[in-house]
Amino acid sequence: MDLKIEFEKIMATDEMIALATSVDGKANVRVVNFYYDPEAKIVYFTSFNKNPKVAELEQNNVVAFTTIPNQGTAHARAQGAKVVLSDKSVYDVEAGFVSKIPHYAQTIAMAGPNLNLYEIHFDEVKVTVDMQNSGIIQL
Repeated sequence: MDLKIEFEKIMATDEMIALATSVDGKANVRVVNFYYDPEAKIVYFTSFNKNPKVAELEQNNVVAFTTIPNQGTAHARAQGAKVVLSDKSVYDVEAGFVSKIPHYAQTIAMAGPNLNLYEIHFDEVKVTVDMQNSGIIQL
């Protein structure tokens, strides 16, 4: 089984990640929609610009995440990933979000100017397909 192919499938079909932040020794996790650009190898997510996670990411941009499976248990997770505020806007990656999550078009239409776009950068990820097929891959 090719775990890189499985990773690409997971990232193309799952809609949400559990994103973990940590500030002053206090961990926090929340569920966010995401879009993965396979060419750039970047996970994009949005946040309302006044959301508390914005302040957390400004204080500590090192995060962990795991995909939340739409079906089954296959998932991907990364630790020690870095989040940066993107130079792009949500409109630049709107097609990617909407192709995965059609109803996200409404969110962008209604709240686009109030959404910050973030990028998650990571070099390796653990992919778990099932009990017999898992491992760490380099991107």
